[in-house]
Amino acid sequence: MNRNVVFVLLLIFVLSGISIDVPDNTVTTSFEIPDYVLSQTEMPIYEMMPPEVNLTYAEDLAFSLFGIR
Repeated sequence: MNRNVVFVLLLIFVLSGISIDVPDNTVTTSFEIPDYVLSQTEMPIYEMMPPEVNLTYAEDLAFSLFGIR
């Protein structure tokens, strides 16, 4: 009888540790559609000639922060 009590307590302990989690299927993936589209013919041109940045304006902003020229 003592062995049966230990077995039942052990069984209850083991079974109470099992958690049955249901996966959350309500998660949806959303993404933003870009405002531009590059076609197959435009992409190689874009890779060869990237858009120019006004370096003098960016340099002036950077120098105004630190004052080093």
